[in-house]
Amino acid sequence: MMRALVEATESRLKGRLFWIANNAFDKAYIEARLGVKMPFIRLIRPMGVAAKSQYPWDLPKPNLSKFAAQKHYSEIYSGLSRNYSIPITVFPFGHKYGGPQHLLRFKAFIDVPYQYSTMKFYENIAHGVPMLIPTPRFLDELFNTGIHTMLDTNILNDLHRQLQKPADAVPGFPEWSAYMDYYDPLFAPFVYYVDSFKEFQEMAGKPWKELDSRNVRQGGPEFYAAYRRLIVQEWLQLFRDMWPAAVFHSV
Repeated sequence: MMRALVEATESRLKGRLFWIANNAFDKAYIEARLGVKMPFIRLIRPMGVAAKSQYPWDLPKPNLSKFAAQKHYSEIYSGLSRNYSIPITVFPFGHKYGGPQHLLRFKAFIDVPYQYSTMKFYENIAHGVPMLIPTPRFLDELFNTGIHTMLDTNILNDLHRQLQKPADAVPGFPEWSAYMDYYDPLFAPFVYYVDSFKEFQEMAGKPWKELDSRNVRQGGPEFYAAYRRLIVQEWLQLFRDMWPAAVFHSV
């Protein structure tokens, strides 16, 4: 079915069927899965917009001396607190926390990837939330030691081998990491990569202003405001291609 749709995109459905991916992994995955090149897939990332909500009364009060994280089926967050004495408020799995505006009231947000991309990653950058994310090497280590097994990086490595094309990775990072927006060079300036538990401890020992040495709290929103304008233009171009006779005005 999917292969037939891909073939039809370049023939009888040309100009009528459009493909969109909102992250780098999805585009690469479908190409590798089907074994065909799909240059017509447009990569249009999320707008990074989050509704403003109340901070839940049943969660610990935000504190600039503590990290925040959201629990998943992983031992990483309890391990950071128990084994390394890192002050961290862990929101229960599935519990709302009011959005990125409230994460700004913590020192930073620790995000150990459990999917190849998540909406909150873009929202956090757009709202200036400093994020601590394991490097690809450390993420590998967490998976291989059974501490965090929610994301198998071997899948990304296999994906990269199947596609057999160079990937634009952060210098020093493996090429497979380019298929995760967490490690995309575009977003890397607004992320703090952590390569070990010791580095987590070192970051925990810094006051919140010192930790944010790149001034993500200001630079993230500035970057995403400009990037959002590009995203809107990409959507406008899509609509123009879908309805050539229609008139769409830029914003």
